[in-house]
Order: sequence, then C-alpha cells, then structure tokens
Amino acid sequence: MRIAAVVVLSGVLASVAGAQTAPDDKTRAAELLAQDAAARERWLETHRAVLTAGLGRELNAAARVLYLASRYAPATEAYGLALRVGESTNDPDTRIRALEGLGNVERFQGRPTEALPWLERAQREAEMAADTAAVGRVLGAIGAARRMRGEYAASLDLFQRELAIFEGLRDAEWIGRTQFNIGTTLGALGRCGEAIPHLERARDAAEAAGGTMGAAVNAYNNLGVCHLVLGNYVAALEAYEHCLRIAEAAGTRSELTSPLINIGNVYRAQGAPLRALDSFRRSYAISSEQGEKQFMADALEAEGAVLLELGRLAEARSTLERALALAEESHRLSMVTWASADLAEVYARLGDRPRALALLQHCLETAQGMEEQPLISRTRREIAALRLEDGQAAEALDQAQRAAALAREAGLLEELWPALMIEGQAQRALARPDGAEASLREAVAVVEELRAHAVGPESDRAAFLIPHVAPYQELVSLLADGGRGWDALAVAERSKGRVLLDVLAGGRTAIGAALTKPEKEEEARLEAGVVSVNAELRALLLQAQPDAARRKSLEEARTARRLALENWRARQYAAHAELRVQRGESPLLAREDVRGLLPDGSTVLLEYSLAGERGHVFALRAGPAGEPVLSVHRLDGRTTEIVGLARDLRDRLARRDLEFDATATRLYQALLAPARDELRGARHIVLVPDGALWEMPFQALRSRDGRYLVEDVAISYAPSLSVLRDMRVHSRAPASPGRALLALGNPDLGGAARRRTPSALMSDLQPLPEAETQVREIARLYDPQASAVRVGAEARESWLKQEAAHYRILHFATHGLLDDASPLYSQLVLAAPRPGEGDDGLLEAREILDLSLDGELAVLSACETGRGQSGAGEGLIGMSWAFFVAGCPATVASQWKVEAASTSRLMLAFHRALRAGHTPAESLRLAALAQLRRPDQRHPFYWAGFVAMGDADSARSGAAPAPRRP
Repeated sequence: MRIAAVVVLSGVLASVAGAQTAPDDKTRAAELLAQDAAARERWLETHRAVLTAGLGRELNAAARVLYLASRYAPATEAYGLALRVGESTNDPDTRIRALEGLGNVERFQGRPTEALPWLERAQREAEMAADTAAVGRVLGAIGAARRMRGEYAASLDLFQRELAIFEGLRDAEWIGRTQFNIGTTLGALGRCGEAIPHLERARDAAEAAGGTMGAAVNAYNNLGVCHLVLGNYVAALEAYEHCLRIAEAAGTRSELTSPLINIGNVYRAQGAPLRALDSFRRSYAISSEQGEKQFMADALEAEGAVLLELGRLAEARSTLERALALAEESHRLSMVTWASADLAEVYARLGDRPRALALLQHCLETAQGMEEQPLISRTRREIAALRLEDGQAAEALDQAQRAAALAREAGLLEELWPALMIEGQAQRALARPDGAEASLREAVAVVEELRAHAVGPESDRAAFLIPHVAPYQELVSLLADGGRGWDALAVAERSKGRVLLDVLAGGRTAIGAALTKPEKEEEARLEAGVVSVNAELRALLLQAQPDAARRKSLEEARTARRLALENWRARQYAAHAELRVQRGESPLLAREDVRGLLPDGSTVLLEYSLAGERGHVFALRAGPAGEPVLSVHRLDGRTTEIVGLARDLRDRLARRDLEFDATATRLYQALLAPARDELRGARHIVLVPDGALWEMPFQALRSRDGRYLVEDVAISYAPSLSVLRDMRVHSRAPASPGRALLALGNPDLGGAARRRTPSALMSDLQPLPEAETQVREIARLYDPQASAVRVGAEARESWLKQEAAHYRILHFATHGLLDDASPLYSQLVLAAPRPGEGDDGLLEAREILDLSLDGELAVLSACETGRGQSGAGEGLIGMSWAFFVAGCPATVASQWKVEAASTSRLMLAFHRALRAGHTPAESLRLAALAQLRRPDQRHPFYWAGFVAMGDADSARSGAAPAPRRP
C-alpha cells in the first residue's frame, strides 16, 4: 500500500535574514525587477558603482516571495540578479542565498537533478565563508533533492549531518525541521519504528514554535503514515485527526490533501473501499484546485489501487495511467514505481502476464536502487504470485521469502501477511506441508495483530476480515486435506463472526456518551442531512412516474451525506479513547462447546469453507455417548463452479424461473451428498455458510429422487458455531416476559397511493392490505394484553425505537429496500413521519445497531431482508446481523423480493407453529411445507424465500397459546 507522505524540503521556509539595507535598496530592487532583460543589463552596467549588499538581499527576499507563490520564472530571474549583485559586491551571504534559492526553485518544479549543481555550489560558498548555519541549510536542501531522486541512503546521511550542525547551534526550529526530514526518509526506507521518535520531536518542535501550522500538520501526517504502515490503525487515525483539526481551524484546504489520502488508506486496510474512494477523490479535487501535481498523483494512484481491488480493471488502468503521467511530469521516481507496480497487477489480471512480469522486474530494480523497502517487498511479492501461478513454485518461494524477510525486518505488517501467505502456498505446491503450515500460521498471527488495532464502530470492524481472510482459508484447506479436521475447523471458526463474538463477550461501543455537546450537535446535523434526503427520495418514489434525473440527483446527494456521517463518526472513534473496543475474552470453539450444540442425535452441524480450488464441508453429529464426531469432506465440484451455481439458483428462484431443477439437484450433490452418511436420519441442520452460499436457499436443494431438503429437515443459518455457542451462553431472560409480540404492518406511506397489482411484491412502494391482515391475524394467536399491533399511520419509526426493547418477538410486515452497495443502509419502510418527529420513516439496518433489544426473535416479513454483504469473514452483513448486534439472537428474513399474499399465508402458518411450541427453524419448515402442498404455490419462490438465522433452534418463543378471551 502506497502511503502519501508529506515531504517538506529543507530550506524552503528559511527566513531571509541579514543586515539593515539602505533606504533605497528596496526601491532599486523593485525597479530592476520591473524591467525587461535588456533594460536590466543596461541598469546594472550604469549602476555598477553603487551596487550594495543590501540590494542583493532585497532581490533574494523578493525572489523568495515569488517562488513560494509558485511564480518560478520570475523567481529564477530575481535569484539570478541577486547572484550577480553578490558577485559584484563580494557578499558571500547574498551569493549563498541566491544559489540556494535557484536550487530550491528547481526542486519545487520537480527537477532535483537540475537543482543539485546550484545547491552544491551554495555548499562550497558556505563552507568557504565558514557560515555554519548556511552549510546546515544547504545540506538539508541537497538531501531533499537526493531524496526526490530516490537516493534515500545518501539523503539520510545529509540530513544527519544537518542535524548535528543545528544541534551544535542550538537552533530548535531547524532541529525540528531536520528531525522531520530524517523521520520522513526513514519512513520511505520502511524503517518506520525508527522514524517515529524523529517525527515526534519534529511535531513537538513545530507546536512549541507556534504559528507553524504547516509544519505541525506535516509532522502529524507523517506520524500517521508510520503508524499505518506498522498496522496501528488507531494511532494513525489519531494523528490524521490532528491534521484535519489544525488545517480546518486555519481554513487551509491545501493541508488536507495528504491526510485525506491516508485516511482513505485506513479505510481501505479495514475493508471499506467505497469510503476509501471518497476520501481519495476529495483529496484529488483539492490538490487539483491547488495545482499540486504530486498529491494529484498520490490520490490517483491510491484510487487506482482500490479500483483494482474491486475488480474494476478498465477504470483502474485509466486512473493509474493518469497517476503515472503526473508522477513522471513531477519527476517523482518513487511514485512512478508504485504506480507502475499497480499497473503490472492490472496487466496480470487482464491476462497480459509477460508484460506484467517485465514491468515488475523493472520496478524491483528501481526500488532496489532507491533502497525503498516497502516497494521492494511489494514487487517481490507480486513477482512471487505470478511465478506461483505459472507453476514455478521454487522461484515463487524464493521471492516470497525475500519479500517476507524485508517486511518482517521493517515491521511492515500489511506487506508481511500476504508475502507469508504466498510463501505458504509455494511450500504447499512443493509438497512441504510443515513449512506451509508454519508460514500460514504466521500470516494468520499477523492478521490477528492487525485486527487488534482495528478502529471504529461494529459496522466498520465487521468488514476488516474481508480483505484479510485469505491466509485463514488457505490454512483451513491445508489442514483439512492433511486429515486434521478439528484443527482445520478451529481455524475456520477464527475467520467467522468475530465482531459478533466481541459484542457477545464484551458488549457494544456506545458513541453517544463519549461525545461533547458540540460533537453531539454536529452528529445531529449530519444525521438530519441523511434523514432529509431520505425523505425527499421516499416522496419521489411514491409518485406514479418518478423523475429519473431528480432520482439520480437525490441518490448522489444521499451517498455524499452518508459518507460524511460515516467519516465523521470514524474520526470520533479515533479522537475518543473511551470508544476503543474492549474486546471480550470469548474463546474460540472447542470440542466440548460442540457437544452443547448437539442436543440429540437428530441435529447435524454443517460448516462450509470455499477456500482453494475445491472447498470443504465440516459435518458434526453426536456420537453414541453424546460426544461430537467430526467428518470433513471435499465438496463435489470446483469452488468457482459451486459459487456460480449458487448465484444462479437464487436468481432463478427469485424470478420464478421454471428451469431450476437441474441447478438445485447439482448443488445438492455438490454441497450435501458428500456428507450423506452424517445426514442420514437428521431432523435439523445448522448451516454455517461461506461466501456466496449465504444467499443461496439450501431449503430448495433437491435430491436425485426429487425431494426438497426442507421436506426432510428443519434448517437454520448461523454466523459461526462459536457465535451460536455464545448466543446461548449469553442469552438473558426477557426484560418484560409478559410482553410477547410487537407487530407492525401496512404502514401509511404518505403521498398519493399507487395502484396495486394483484401479486404485488413487498419492495414496490404500494399499500399492503395483506400485511395489515397478516399482523392482525398473527396478534390473535397471542395474549392481547401482552401484544401491540401498529398499522397505517401508527406504524411509526419513532414509536418502534422507544418500544422495541420491551417485547420478546418483533414482527415487521412492510416493504423492504435492499442497498446492494451499503447493506447497513437497507431499510424497512414504516409510516410517513409526523411533523417534528425528526425521522424519515425508514428504519435502516445501521439504526437497528443502535437499539438495545432483549427479545428472542425478529421476523422480517419484507423483501430481501436476509441479504447483504456476504464477504468472507464476518458472514452476512445486513438486517439480520444488525439485529444480532442489537441483542436479538434469532431472525427470520427473506432472500428475495417476496409476494404479499403468499407471504402473509406463510407468516401466519409460521406463528401458529411457533405458538404450538416448535422452534423458529421447525416452525418455518412447517410453514414452508404448507405452502408447498398448495398446487399454485409449489414453486420455491413462494415458500423458500425465508430463512431462519442465529439461535433459531431453541423453543423459548414457542409457548402454548394463551387462553383467548370470550
């Protein structure tokens, strides 16, 4: 990962010192600079006898003002004139500053090679004049020029010589600037642990000096860079927060460019690519306004790298080519090489492997010449990956080991774990299982260390394992293939449901109590912005023919306001130490834990891993003495084939496609047939899916004799077996055991009602009279004194948030709106808010996270509430996950857009079975079978869309029906 370090060149900010000048020297300097070249020559010839050192100093002062204003051509002319005056008057100070200035002008234009002759001449002049301070300044400027050329070792030596001089002179301000340059150079070399003390001294000096806003911002930013490279996300965000506060207080937009890039890199490292892209693009916009090409290149390179990770290859290539052109234009060899390495990966993904490898070899040679360890490690790792794919495992192992050694030595954790993973893969290809296991276990340990530093609310941390899960999966595959089933299962469990485990063991982080009054007001302002645009968009969608352009504009505004709120909250988690996660000590799964999840011989636990070319299924069942017995089977088919079939089946069923039988049968053979012996006689299956399997309806898989799985067993889904164990261990008695049911249905949407179709889907914003009937009929099954039903205008968001914690069962019969890009913004549509309520009538998954629930079950009788982000790691991030975090251990939710009438019948049958004492999983099965028996409802679209998730196997919700009142 390329980090945008701020490189402030030594000598740039040196004040123009000197003796008092003659009263007319400033006037003469102004006259001289106002003339053209020929007139200047005549003026100098005419006034040669009256030239003074004061005139030279005034010319230097004017030149400095010009070049700091980026007016490089007139600055060069002014310094040239000052140099001639200094030579005529034999004034060494004027000559030194003019030569130094000419070199700085070249450096600021990205021409370090052209700068060096001027600066080296200035060094000789300063040494001849025995001007110690000038020697120190010029050494620093030469060091900065050599650093721009990638000569880090040479520049570091020059900065250290500069530091010795200013320490001897006891010049605190220059000591701080030089410490900054040393720290930045050490960071570029990958020696971040050594860099941090130097940067801390630079920060302290900048703050002690006062009025040096830019120096303080730069010191904090580079401290953040080093902490981020070392994997300390909390310390990195703290430092960047200081940068933003200082720059925002001063109203200086130019100081925001580099911190914004680096904040984006934190988001990227923690699995939030869309927020990272937003941060990079904001930085690019500011640097483009300022004409700062080096930061424009930084921002584009970072954006291109994220686009590459997202698989948007054409966009990535275009963006990286723009970054490369800007880097070459500004003569930044390091950035040229980083952008080239990213482009090499694009070429490899596009299938042009020879070009990719040649470019990486060139990058490696360049990086070695610069001694830039992070870049050397990265290019060796990429070469290793290509060699491994080409079947050259021995060469891949050599390159990966070298990459890992460099990363380990420098503490580059984000480079170390992927290098170790490739090292393990190469060892495995060479039939060295012990070496492979050692490398992969070290990679997992590094990821665990990084995870310990993850910062932000639960929703942020849940995404962390998505870009970091590969070493866990590779280790699972290695151990499973080696016949070590329990060891493999233990590693698989470490990669799933980790944030839920943290919540169950240690509780949630609550941001509200930590905020100051102004911070709470700012949060309220940002929330109001989101609510306002949501309300506008909702009103638009209720129109018979919504304006497409207006819809697009509102959706863009909504995205921008969501990102602003998320970014602000992330900053608070960095700024407030009390919001750091206090992770509980929940142990990972042990054999004895599994015993508690197998109440009898009719329950089977199936955990899937799609790692490697062929995935595995772990099957657990109780043995003769109740002990857990584990069997591990390879899946019947390649992982890519299974993933494609799973997505195809869900899509076919969701659109009522009649041609689904072959796919459903093939998936049964691939996923369930390998565990046929363990499944014999089973009455209940607990599934821990992986990846795309989370959104596939297992209940609709068909055996070769044509039976659906749901006809034989009850099915429930769990984020992990460890989470399921803790849900049961930490389950609490309901706060109000007498309050059984809270049901909301057919909310008043507001606006003009749209015409309904007879088979309306519950994602179309139309009235849902079936849903109103549904909740009223369901409520008749429960004690009316312990139930609450809200329909129409009473089904309000504000009321729900106040009352939800008091009920054991929550039932929502309303519209559901899935947000594919940001699942925690998926919504349950409730009644249009009353004036002054301050909400938008849209209960978002992220808002559910802020609830504190004591109930047992949430039934989401709405569209696609069982979908979300099914990336590796946490499981399925969406509505159900939000209810788990909020404290509700079980949910029933849908995997596609369901139809109103059939859903109402299914839900009523579900609650009847639940009240008869069945578990939620068995109740859902019985309801599905009732639908399946109807001739017009046999297609799985009508009965397989809902799944039971979490602890859906206990009977706590299923009490005998309460006596009905006469």
